[in-house]
Amino acid sequence: MQELVRGFTHLLFPKKCPACEQVIREAQHILCATCYLSEAQQLLFESNRQALTRLFKSSQNIKIQGSLLRFDKPETRKIIYTVKSQKSLELLKFFSKRLGHLLKEKALPKFDAAIAVPSSMTTLQKRGFNQSAEMVKTISKFMHIDYVEKALSKISTQKQQQKSKVQRLASYKDVFHLKNKSLLKAKNILLIDDVITTGSTIKKIAELFSNQTNIHAASLAYTPKYC
Repeated sequence: MQELVRGFTHLLFPKKCPACEQVIREAQHILCATCYLSEAQQLLFESNRQALTRLFKSSQNIKIQGSLLRFDKPETRKIIYTVKSQKSLELLKFFSKRLGHLLKEKALPKFDAAIAVPSSMTTLQKRGFNQSAEMVKTISKFMHIDYVEKALSKISTQKQQQKSKVQRLASYKDVFHLKNKSLLKAKNILLIDDVITTGSTIKKIAELFSNQTNIHAASLAYTPKYC
């Protein structure tokens, strides 16, 4: 009966693909078939991980575990825009599960905790949610890891994506604060970000911990031009 109602609703109010805005034929699908295949081709998880590893090669306690998508792809940018502007938590959960599945397949150490890159209070009030935190909720549940909510706070309210790499590094002084001091005793922490661009955010968060704590970073997407 539920399938019948869902199908009828889809006929009246067809769901559109967030990446290309074409009508999705199957009501239960998140992406259209074309974008699903395109997105699947982007899932070169190990290749993405190797590219990001080069970005963090000078950081002793950062272990890159991978990134789902490339931010230089129009489909990826549209998907992330849809998540942020339309507050599409369903779409975000879909990709979070895919990231969690790929992480679970890797031979990873036991994580003491999973944490999210925080949003500034200004961004949080404007958007209503932190996409990285929503990702961690799904991934931690899928992987059976303790999610430490609001482990970090972000003091700066300046938008970093509009700055150069040098400007980002210069403006990151005392931006992040570790609220949960018990995490200092952790050996392995899973850190989730939505998009890794220059790597400045991950590096500054890792600096809050000693070299005895491994920060295992993963993200929904990354920007290849900085790698």
